[in-house]
Amino acid sequence: MDKPWLCNVLYTLDPDGIQNMITEAMEIRKEKIEENRNLSVSMRPEFVEALNSCINFSSKLNFGLTVTSS
Repeated sequence: MDKPWLCNVLYTLDPDGIQNMITEAMEIRKEKIEENRNLSVSMRPEFVEALNSCINFSSKLNFGLTVTSS
């Protein structure tokens, strides 16, 4: 069976459900990669809240900084 065709059919039948499955799978994969590569960074709760609420924040930026818990 052709995978792209099957994905298109499923996405056509239930776009929200399929998108939720994709998003969940991506999040699980991201968590595993972060855990395996030790990419988790501890930071103060107020900074986490500020980053989560900031609409201009990009996770693509990398300034070579290492963040450690204080």
